[in-house]
Amino acid sequence: MSNDKSYNTLKAALTAVDATLHLIPDDENAAQTILQIVKSTDAKRVAYTTEPLLADIKLVEALKESELELVDPATDDFTPEKVEEWKMTLAATDTGISSAVGIAEETGSMLMPPMNPDQRSVSLLPVHHVAVLRAEQVVPDISGLMRLWQEKGNTAGNAVFVTGPSRTADIEKELVLGIHGPQTVDVILLV
Repeated sequence: MSNDKSYNTLKAALTAVDATLHLIPDDENAAQTILQIVKSTDAKRVAYTTEPLLADIKLVEALKESELELVDPATDDFTPEKVEEWKMTLAATDTGISSAVGIAEETGSMLMPPMNPDQRSVSLLPVHHVAVLRAEQVVPDISGLMRLWQEKGNTAGNAVFVTGPSRTADIEKELVLGIHGPQTVDVILLV
């Protein structure tokens, strides 16, 4: 991570890919700030992952106290039928909240590790994705993300790099956001 505590490089990289960076200075107010961001999109249904970071900031409790309809995280017991049902449920969900292994300052790319279908799908299927990370998860570039992933020790399977909202220019060569994934991405950085 650079010594630039304002995170200007990361902010510029995320802006360039139509994503938004939010800096939150303390864990105590993080859950309420995230709820405000989610509500500002007029979300009604929200899915979240079971990652420790979200528990650390008491986000699940805040979500349960809100008027939002929560899509319960899936379980580890997946049959192919349950996976398809879960994907359909998430595709009809307004916002998915997850974390990531880390984020590259240079590109704004996040590394989503191979996880249970509940975790990866939460970041890829809802219309709006909110990614929550800590400052120490910011690395200079993609190779830094790979090193961070290796340090975590769970490198079995295929990881996914997520860089801003889904985009395609297949249709008459005009850029369209959100065809194959989120239309909007907010990155919450706990600094």
